[in-house]
Amino acid sequence: MTEGAAGLAAAPRPRDRELPTGTVTFLVTDVEGSTRLLVDLGPVFGELIAAHHAILRRAVADADGLTVSTTGDSVFAVFRSARGAVGAAVAAQRALAGHAWPAGQRVRVRMGLHTGEAMLGGDDYVGLDVHRAARIGSAAHGGQVLLSAATRALVADCLPDGVALLDLGQHGLKDLVQLEHLHQLVIAGLPGDFPPVRSAGGTRVLLPMPRTDFVPRPEVALAADLLAGARLLTLTGPGGTGKTRLAVETALRVVDRFPGGVAFVDLAPVPHPDLVASAVVSTLGLEPGSAAPEERLLAHLRDRRALLVLDNFEQVLEAADVVDRMLAAAPGLTVLVTSRAPLRLSGEQDLPVPPLEPPDAVRLFVSRAAAARPSFTLTAENAAAVAEIVRRLDGLPLAVELAAARVRLLPPPALAARLREHGGLAVLGEGARDLPQRQRTLQAAIGWSHALLGPAEQAAFRRLAVFAGGAALEQLEPVLGGEGAGDPLAMLEALVEHSLVREEDVDGQPRFAMLATIREFALERLAESDEQDEVARRHAEAFLVLAETAAPHLTGWGQRAWQDRLGREHDNLRAALDWAVGHREVALAQRLAAALWRFWQVDGLLDEAADRLEQVLALPSVDSRLRAAALEAAGGVAWWRGDMAAARAAYDEALDLVADGEDLAAVANARYNRALTLSLSASSAAAGAELARARSEARSAGAARVEAWAVWGMTDVAMAEARWADALARAEEALAMFRALDDPFGIGWSCFMAATGALRTGQSALARERTAEALRLFAGFRDLTALVLLLWGMAGIEVADGQPERALRLVGASQGLKARTGSRLVEVNEALFEALEELPPLQVASRGLDPARAEALLAGGLALSVDEAVAYALEQPAPVPSDGGPPSR
Repeated sequence: MTEGAAGLAAAPRPRDRELPTGTVTFLVTDVEGSTRLLVDLGPVFGELIAAHHAILRRAVADADGLTVSTTGDSVFAVFRSARGAVGAAVAAQRALAGHAWPAGQRVRVRMGLHTGEAMLGGDDYVGLDVHRAARIGSAAHGGQVLLSAATRALVADCLPDGVALLDLGQHGLKDLVQLEHLHQLVIAGLPGDFPPVRSAGGTRVLLPMPRTDFVPRPEVALAADLLAGARLLTLTGPGGTGKTRLAVETALRVVDRFPGGVAFVDLAPVPHPDLVASAVVSTLGLEPGSAAPEERLLAHLRDRRALLVLDNFEQVLEAADVVDRMLAAAPGLTVLVTSRAPLRLSGEQDLPVPPLEPPDAVRLFVSRAAAARPSFTLTAENAAAVAEIVRRLDGLPLAVELAAARVRLLPPPALAARLREHGGLAVLGEGARDLPQRQRTLQAAIGWSHALLGPAEQAAFRRLAVFAGGAALEQLEPVLGGEGAGDPLAMLEALVEHSLVREEDVDGQPRFAMLATIREFALERLAESDEQDEVARRHAEAFLVLAETAAPHLTGWGQRAWQDRLGREHDNLRAALDWAVGHREVALAQRLAAALWRFWQVDGLLDEAADRLEQVLALPSVDSRLRAAALEAAGGVAWWRGDMAAARAAYDEALDLVADGEDLAAVANARYNRALTLSLSASSAAAGAELARARSEARSAGAARVEAWAVWGMTDVAMAEARWADALARAEEALAMFRALDDPFGIGWSCFMAATGALRTGQSALARERTAEALRLFAGFRDLTALVLLLWGMAGIEVADGQPERALRLVGASQGLKARTGSRLVEVNEALFEALEELPPLQVASRGLDPARAEALLAGGLALSVDEAVAYALEQPAPVPSDGGPPSR
């Protein structure tokens, strides 16, 4: 078995003491030709393996080693001393050679020894040194003992008697980047002549040796696959995404495809494009000559099937023509480039390198944190903080590694809190001293890319920082333009090419965004400029246009698409409103709040809406029309929160502000709003008079939609006075008007009111039909506050139809949404029951049920998702005999 240490470490470990840590020597062995032995010996093979294990365990124990695991025919052992490990290997080979094996068989065991750092992952060894030991063992032949250069250096002067070392030279080992200088133990009395070691091939490999574990990434396999068909593959991404490590790991995976060699060339120190060819020549170690460096390079590559890895190409992009000439002159050449921008050559395959996915980012953090603080482990107590850290750092590998190093001083919860307060650039320190300067801090990594931009691109970069979470092109263009900037689209293209901005497709339209850490850097540049306020103003004005464009659609058939669009831009809309309020831009703030209130209501953000409208209305107003619109928004939010006193106050002031104006439709709408609050108080007669007047004004103004809402409001008045047949008639009249207007919002709420009137007049089938229609409409709109009422209303229908258990589940679902959205209109409706001296659905449905059963049904409803609750409400229950009357007291 030669599958390596990962499999070995996973096996049961019979041992009676703790695994040693620090610098240790690993021994990995397995039986050569074990499958053939199994076929030849059959059941006796088990006895052979048992004897083999006993010999190896005895030799390990006698040398003060520890058998970590035995898996199949493999043994994995560890020693605190390299000398002891060599002694164990020698003793084991001698004992194996002298043992009487069944049926005269010969058991030949290959062994590999390597000294390195012992890293524990849980209760197993992990790390590159374990894998290196396994690969050295795999390279040996039966009866052969191979040593790494590290082990050889420790034992060369203290070998057991009768043992010598044979230098086998450097060899590539499977899946390992750096060549290994191997040595063989020559043991007196045992065979010493073996075939060439089983290396990864004769390819000359010039790749840097990483000093840390590699967290597997799917991009390695993707890049390796792309290299099968592309001769020029460019890995692009912002600084810190791990492009260099990814390129090295990819080159390692494909090394067998390139018998002409694999070489890594770091272009970061190269100051000028003209010196790129010289840098490659130097890396390859080509002999000096009279020809120019590029000529010597092309001559060397011409007949070779080779892979060149050119790292950090972004600063020498003008040398792309050198790469082009190399590819043209050497048909067998493949070039793998890392760059923050593509080379723009014919045939180039661009592979953007994304940040790590959350699980991989967490694995990277844990690995690096354990290196910084060996006692660190991921626990139930710190897991949430670690997840927050990697999320706030966008999964950027460099940022995650820098954060993990902070674990020396700050536990994850404290580190997460500092990131929350100060951001990544301020909190993350420097990385390892052996890293290039540009990679020691996140600030330096981003600054490296920023310095490569032209002045217009830098202006666009800092202006883009004002967008929270990115934006669509429609909002970006007016903000990115202006003094010092070029064409916005061209600037965006340049920033995307330099991997400072990400582009994604949303509903067929491009959307551009920055990683949070890059945005922090850009915000600093914006703050240093003299245009921060002007850029923020343009940003607020761009999103005001979006909000006012969306507002009329939020109650129409296209509502869902516009609601989703505003949802994507909510952070930008918040930022715009915050800026407008903070800079006392009253008109802008009032218009934004008035345009957004329905979005907040439908999305169940009533508490946030109330707070924001309070801030806006506290500003001194100079335009009564704009203040009236903001007051109408505040009244609507208060209405949905069930705060009728606040709604009445806002609607009263709004009506006062528009009453003397010439816009009769606005007057009618304001009057209708105020009348609604009256209908739910003791002033139902006054409400009826106001609604009649509002209807007349709306008709005179030709405002058919306002007139329909006035008729709808008359349903409320009839209900408050317990005139149920009139309420149903008014609701059906409003429903017909809204259907004629093709107004889905009005249709849905008219259905709700008609259902209430139908239920109270003994027409539960009609009530169910109307409620179901409204549920389908508002579920399609994802109007969460509407669903609170509709689920509650359907519960009342279930009570009337003799389905108390269904009713309780629906009440539970309604309560769950109510808590989520801040809507309190259910309480308003329940107060209506109390005014009529009746019990609401919850109390009626609970009667006759065991209290524990009732609680379980409510809890079941609370646990339903929105879609599950709507689907449950729309189910047609089996009929139960009922007298068809209203709920009893």
